[in-house]
Amino acid sequence: MPFNSKLSLPLIFLALTAGLSRPSFAGSSVPQGNLPSGIPTGNSQDTGNDSASRPSYRHAYYLFQTGVVAGCEDCYVPLLITQTPLDEIAKQKENADCVWITTYERDSIWQMNGTVSVEPGNIEAPRRVLHFNGHSYRYQEITAGEVLKLLEKPHGAIPISRPYLPDKSSPGSAPGDLISDFRMIFRMRERRQDPAPMEKSGGPVAGGVLLSELTVLGDGTVRYRIASGCFGRLKWDWKSQCPTGANSSKVFQGKLSSNELMELKAFLERQDVKDISDFMNAAPIFDDFDIEIPREQRSQHIQVLAFLPNHVELQQHPALALLVCEAKKIEGVASNSPGTPDWCRNFLPLK
Repeated sequence: MPFNSKLSLPLIFLALTAGLSRPSFAGSSVPQGNLPSGIPTGNSQDTGNDSASRPSYRHAYYLFQTGVVAGCEDCYVPLLITQTPLDEIAKQKENADCVWITTYERDSIWQMNGTVSVEPGNIEAPRRVLHFNGHSYRYQEITAGEVLKLLEKPHGAIPISRPYLPDKSSPGSAPGDLISDFRMIFRMRERRQDPAPMEKSGGPVAGGVLLSELTVLGDGTVRYRIASGCFGRLKWDWKSQCPTGANSSKVFQGKLSSNELMELKAFLERQDVKDISDFMNAAPIFDDFDIEIPREQRSQHIQVLAFLPNHVELQQHPALALLVCEAKKIEGVASNSPGTPDWCRNFLPLK
């Protein structure tokens, strides 16, 4: 099995404190209708902090009210969409911004209620219960397909009278943004040392963080964003880690050809890729990854800390390293800097 040294976590935090074909990208832009709102089309764009840090929502839960309900109150089933799983939010210290949608019998969208703040202390993960707005709900995670069916056909199949209700969506929580997020087939975020010095009041200093995120959608659309002048290593949060005034923030876009997309999907469906688990290395190396691959039942979430390509476990079980290499190929072509790290040549294709 791939390296998953959970027992070395104390050492990790001590250290913190001390072959697919190369994508050619058919065209340099994609139709605006297939992209999240606020993201420019074209091969490369400098962006403001708002567009570069648009939250990505990838997890959805139906909420079923516990206890006695009044009238048809339970006909209006809430749908809560989150950036990270509720079980993980429960372990955090800060509130999480989530999207609240009211559905009618889980068949149609009754109202887009916009962004709400969920307190970690209100989540009972063992019982799968959420306390919110004076009610207690049992939450049930649903698949991306179920979410897309609701978002793409918001009026559903049940004929009902619909009064006018205001759409309270905020940037990132609008239906078009959510549809784009749930069409994602692969995402890789990287956090590493920024070679560019950070500007401080006393002059340039070393030690900044470079954050990047590669997203591939089901139709082959590729979005690659990168920001330097960031800071922090304990969480993935563009808004707080890359504040206004960061050295640079760019978004690159492109599209895989049909053959390239088919090969990528086939690679992601390999059993040895599905078997990849977390890589937690205690070495004092600054190169971390957060990888997500949506699966039929639940997303495959891979955490990588202190990535070391020549580690014996990665040499014996190369699927994780090869997955990173394939992502690097796509990033390179999207940003017009083709090529993969030299260490990728040390790995043979999976059999």
